[in-house]
Amino acid sequence: MKGRKNYLCRYRYDQHFLQPFLMRKEFDDVRDILQKWIERSEFGDRAELDWLKDDDPLWDSISSTSDQCVGADCMFYEDCFLNRLRQTAAQAQLIIVNHHLFFADLMVKKEGFGEIIPGSRRLSSTKLTPWKT
Repeated sequence: MKGRKNYLCRYRYDQHFLQPFLMRKEFDDVRDILQKWIERSEFGDRAELDWLKDDDPLWDSISSTSDQCVGADCMFYEDCFLNRLRQTAAQAQLIIVNHHLFFADLMVKKEGFGEIIPGSRRLSSTKLTPWKT
């Protein structure tokens, strides 16, 4: 699991490309490439888009954010990449997360707002050793 900003939000994607200035012909290629990716992607993970630069403002416009998520009221709720990820994680025997998501989850739980990572009985951490050449 990764932080939610790593996943495409279908609602934000839809809204982004409905903006009049983006309905011009010059944006068709990007929209078509993204649409084909959305149709075949299992996770909607930003890492799958190796052609999209890390600092591309497009991703900020179409990725999942907690501020703009409409939750169960979303017309894409059933097809939401993040919802599917969370449902899968809830059934998983093993969940791997990075330290950022782990500590964000601890804060959410501490504040009593729920959880990001499904409850667990055991935690383990791995210390990565630097690659030696």
